[in-house]
Amino acid sequence: MKWSKWICFSILLLVLTGCMETNHSVQIGTVDQKGAIQLLKSESDEEIYQKSLDTFNNGRNIKVAPSEVENLKTHYIQFKDDNQNLVISNYNVWFDRDKNRIIFTDHVQPYSYYRIVDDDMDFLRNLLLNDEGSK
Repeated sequence: MKWSKWICFSILLLVLTGCMETNHSVQIGTVDQKGAIQLLKSESDEEIYQKSLDTFNNGRNIKVAPSEVENLKTHYIQFKDDNQNLVISNYNVWFDRDKNRIIFTDHVQPYSYYRIVDDDMDFLRNLLLNDEGSK
């Protein structure tokens, strides 16, 4: 009897979780000088989520001194699984207009810096700066 209950419970769990549609979001904001995050908008479009995540996964490691980004405005981007209310990854992002590059680092452990590859710069610039006007 215990096995039949366990099997029924397992089948029910598989059916319920297997029917759940994945729901991801990209949350965008800024980071002030004290480190406080202010979220400005959230995009729940799966296509934008995947393209944004791929953009960061394609980033190239570069050598940057923290002093090179300290005078630049810090943007914030967070990738979230809304079904589980789980943050997948989050990054600080800087637009270095003088050198025509976008730099990012992990928000929690900012030890390595990366740059966005040229093909993805326009996409990310439009995503992050959309609410601020075209700067």
